[in-house]
Amino acid sequence: IDGAVHINIRGKGFEEGVAKLDQSKPYLIHCAAGTPGGRSRTAVKALQAAGVKKIYHLNGGLNAWIKGNHPVKKGAPNPFD
Repeated sequence: IDGAVHINIRGKGFEEGVAKLDQSKPYLIHCAAGTPGGRSRTAVKALQAAGVKKIYHLNGGLNAWIKGNHPVKKGAPNPFD
């Protein structure tokens, strides 16, 4: 998603990256499929534990975003890897 910052839940630096997030800002969390129990749901829990209050989950994940013909830009930066 254009303008997104990629923080891979399985990548090194995930916990440190979450801890550095501005807790006052809103965040949209997604994975490929957005299924219950998936990576994005785990990320939501990590952000909640870090004190982030405004968290949005992209139901259906990036696959649903693409299927809905929304724009996608490859190569989002991951400042924590």
